[in-house]
Amino acid sequence: WQRPDEHPLHPDWMHVLGCLTLVLPAFLVLGGLMSRWAETSLYAWLIGQVVLTAGLFVGLPAICSTWYRIPLQAAFTLRPASPLVFFAAVLAGFSLWPFAYEAEVLTLPVERLEELLEKFADLKARLNAIPFPIRLLVFALLPAVTEELFFRGFLFQGFRQKYGWI
Repeated sequence: WQRPDEHPLHPDWMHVLGCLTLVLPAFLVLGGLMSRWAETSLYAWLIGQVVLTAGLFVGLPAICSTWYRIPLQAAFTLRPASPLVFFAAVLAGFSLWPFAYEAEVLTLPVERLEELLEKFADLKARLNAIPFPIRLLVFALLPAVTEELFFRGFLFQGFRQKYGWI
């Protein structure tokens, strides 16, 4: 954890592995603790989700990269993408998720589906009271962007330096 004097161009695999060993358990434990907030204050839970997700998946690697004097653009492999890439991502997202959802629903027994609908009816009503753009941001866009920055940007960059095949 000693801060280097030189400025490396990319994170090495030990740095990204260290962040990974902190991020995943912290996300699971803190996310589980925060799930209790949903029962009391849904807005506090949503804000907690935003802070937790962004803080762990982007903030912690950014702090590590800054500590090791690695430029954030290089640490997260930030570079512009072509419009075709965005179009393909949107197309894949809109075309594949309904099949994955239906496949999961088809594997559940009818009794279990009814039990889940009854169990989460109150939460569904409370979530429906929140404007759609906020729900989209918290449950879709923020996790997608932060996890892509962490896994595809930061983590793969470190392993690419070590193994060269990712």
